[in-house]
Amino acid sequence: MVLLRLDLLLIVSVLLTGTNSAAFSQDAVKRDSRGVIVLYDFTEGRGTTVHDRSGVGPELDLTISKVNGVNWSSNSLTVTSSIGIVSKGPARKIIDAVRRSNAVTVEAWLKPANTKQDGPARIVSISKDISGRNVTLGQDGDLFDIRLRASGTSTNGIPSTGSPKKSLRTQLTHVVYTRDAAGATTVYLDGKQVARGRAAGNVSNWDTSHRLSLANEVTGDRPWLGELHLVAIFDRALTAADVQRNFSAGSTAGSQSAEERAAEMRLASQRNLFDLQIAPLFAQHCLECHDPAIRKGGLDLMRKTTTLAGGESGPAIVPGKSALSPLWTLVASNEMPKDRAKLSDEEKAALRKWIDEGATWTTAAIDPANYKHGGRAGDVLVQRLTVPEYIETVRSAVGVDISAEARRLLPRDLRADGFSNTAYNLSVDLKHVEAYGNLAEIIVSRMDVPTFARRFSKTRKFNDDKFRDFIGAMGKWLLRGPLDERDRNLYSGVATTTVSSGGTYDDAVGFIIEAMLQSPRFIYRIENQRSGSPSPFELASRLSYILWGGPPDAELLQAAESGQLADRSRVENQVRRMLNDPRTVQRSRQFISEWLNLGRLANMQPDRRKFPTWDAALATDMR
Repeated sequence: MVLLRLDLLLIVSVLLTGTNSAAFSQDAVKRDSRGVIVLYDFTEGRGTTVHDRSGVGPELDLTISKVNGVNWSSNSLTVTSSIGIVSKGPARKIIDAVRRSNAVTVEAWLKPANTKQDGPARIVSISKDISGRNVTLGQDGDLFDIRLRASGTSTNGIPSTGSPKKSLRTQLTHVVYTRDAAGATTVYLDGKQVARGRAAGNVSNWDTSHRLSLANEVTGDRPWLGELHLVAIFDRALTAADVQRNFSAGSTAGSQSAEERAAEMRLASQRNLFDLQIAPLFAQHCLECHDPAIRKGGLDLMRKTTTLAGGESGPAIVPGKSALSPLWTLVASNEMPKDRAKLSDEEKAALRKWIDEGATWTTAAIDPANYKHGGRAGDVLVQRLTVPEYIETVRSAVGVDISAEARRLLPRDLRADGFSNTAYNLSVDLKHVEAYGNLAEIIVSRMDVPTFARRFSKTRKFNDDKFRDFIGAMGKWLLRGPLDERDRNLYSGVATTTVSSGGTYDDAVGFIIEAMLQSPRFIYRIENQRSGSPSPFELASRLSYILWGGPPDAELLQAAESGQLADRSRVENQVRRMLNDPRTVQRSRQFISEWLNLGRLANMQPDRRKFPTWDAALATDMR
């Protein structure tokens, strides 16, 4: 049992970090780039474009309005007069990512021209003018001033968080501002914490029309002069250890030579080729005969090591040389696959290119289930709750046992690839929609609505601000993450309609709960990934549904809100805590039952002549 638990911890750890976690990979030891959205290293050397080097698409390049207002060097840009360095359109990829995570970090290596610039002078800003912004890192005389818009601050980001007086000097400085999911703000200078503050509430009110600008306001009336060596924005709050690490890495740690960038782009292209074309090709055309079980001709194409080792006739692939690779020769001549459809010209071209470019692999083994239906592993971001998951989610969220009614009203989950929770098979039809509506009504009728409501607010008034805060708190619990302004408006509208029709406070709350129980965010597990990783709340749900088959509890949600799930060690602590919960045992039983398809024993009817002693009791014992 101990070994099983350690194996499960390892599995969950891998699921959490994935293959894109730069902080833990051996080839990214200089900077911690987890959660980076944009990165500018100013290595262009000339021209009017500052390129986004983050590798997180779409690229958010910046345009310099006047080339004679700047001086380029090999790893920096010196701003000598009032100019604009602005994104062409809104900084949507930053804004969307930060709104999802409710956390942000602005990092810069810079050298101010003097200590007299004020306004504050804009160093890094996502804004529309001098009085409306999402976030701004600025200089106000001899200190740094950072303003961030949230539901608890003004549209101009007031109150701001500033470094101490006389903390700004005309020397190369590492400046970091973080705002975590709980609203705590921190300023670091040269790796040391120098200020703490608060930007309360959430950032769902960030304006999606604002552009990103450096060294000035978008409108051109808050110029800043000095040297820019590196600017990065993250959708998480860097920890003190992360900040110290990036400070120790230095101002050119994010820089790459043209050759290094070209090599990185080639490697990324090769990895994409394997993920998007070669792995699906092997899964759909080859592994039926060449997996570890069958190994026709002694060849196993499921793993890199066995593929390169080859079969009975020797190596099947010679990396870098398709002409010398028997696998390519057989495919090109249509001798393989045998007794199956031949590869298309496009598939052949991809296979040849992959071999010629070095036969790069990005996974230890190819799981055919991930590619059987043409999808790419890891790209399923929307998954309906199974019937058992729905039942457990209702029980955990509102304390109502709806198991009998749910199993009667909801269509049965069908097995696919050996399991009933395979994402592509969890569709929703009209019968589901009708069932969820009926179940929501039944659930609310069984709830003690006033008592449930008091968990999130002690008042019973329809005061706009307080009632909207109540909706936000209740929605965060039921829908497993923060509500944006649109959601708050919609659910407030339910209350307004109820009251205008003569309903009571309890009636209004009951209808809001009923609406939330039918929301896609309740019925589905949704991950709105853009940077290749889930937000803290999405990560909390991923953890809880893997281990418990149900929603996050209060402690896990608090860990997500406070930014703890950005720290690997704290994630592991949560996993260990969750493994000790009885729900993990029940979830493990569900997994084993589906894995071994034990349900079939209930209806198995073996041949009586061969198995005369078979009966239901024996089936139960076997199960």
